[in-house]
Amino acid sequence: MDKRPFVLIIGSGTEVRELLERNGSRSVESRHKLLGYMEWGAPREPDPAPDIPCLGTTETLRDFIFRNPVDVVLLLSSLPPTACEELLEPILEIGLSLAVPTKLAVCLKSETLEKTCIRHARFLSTETAMMTTVWRSRGYLFAKRALDCLVSAAALLLLSPLFLAIALAIKLSDPREPVFYPWRVLGKNGKPFVGYKFRTMVPNADVLKQQMLAFNEMQGPVFKMRNDPRTTRLGVILRKFSLDELPQLYSVLKGDMSLVGPRPPSAQEAAEFEFWQRRKLCVTPGISCLWQINGRNEIRKFSEWVRLDPQYIQTASFSLDLKILLLTIPAVLSTRGAS
Repeated sequence: MDKRPFVLIIGSGTEVRELLERNGSRSVESRHKLLGYMEWGAPREPDPAPDIPCLGTTETLRDFIFRNPVDVVLLLSSLPPTACEELLEPILEIGLSLAVPTKLAVCLKSETLEKTCIRHARFLSTETAMMTTVWRSRGYLFAKRALDCLVSAAALLLLSPLFLAIALAIKLSDPREPVFYPWRVLGKNGKPFVGYKFRTMVPNADVLKQQMLAFNEMQGPVFKMRNDPRTTRLGVILRKFSLDELPQLYSVLKGDMSLVGPRPPSAQEAAEFEFWQRRKLCVTPGISCLWQINGRNEIRKFSEWVRLDPQYIQTASFSLDLKILLLTIPAVLSTRGAS
């Protein structure tokens, strides 16, 4: 997964050219991924900027943020303060309702910002008011990442004999097929990454899924089915005790995932989200979260499942993460809600 911040710029082509000249195009691209820029207001003849595409106007901003990974929206503006106020309100609403992007860097003075911005900071050599829709203290983020690295590294080392035994069992049950299932999902702010699980289903499971959608027991874009016929005999045991999830510890060590956080969706699932459900993508996804300790697959409505994610996001703390981790162990061992 590309670790650079994905930046969407709002401003004129002239302002974008000045920004690139001030920072140096190559220097910017080495540290940031510039998605493109949008101009304010109604469609008009675009003011081209070199080396960065014009993505239209802010009239399509909401849809673009919904469908593309964005870390930071940088607002550049030479407009009068009154016009800025009018344009800023809907952009703030998008950020707050979606919680994506997590940061809004605004290069203008506004009374609206005084109510919402967290701090002032330099971004791309520009003085900005930096607003985040999901506030996290640096201390919490450092402690959370330290816990992720410590636990995942220790678990991968201590559980290596179990990894080897499971891999051998899968290979002996079907020598021609792979041991791991490549899990293509979306991470923080919708950035795609590939995680891995121990393979628990037949090789053509994704193709067969399309033929079984009528049997989906989950209301919403996620597919869940008890006694799924695609699951192998060994897979039933692995899934019952969540052993198939163990390779995700590697994703935690890499930083694509965390031990605690909302479960990452596939791109297909995310495309069917309602706007408020997209909020689960504003933080790093995790192996376990509130859904894991509240019945797991016993929850049959996707909307009820997803509502637990904003609850976690709004109340996240180091003590809550530890609590979820400790409660996950008995939840997994009891196999309650497993499928």
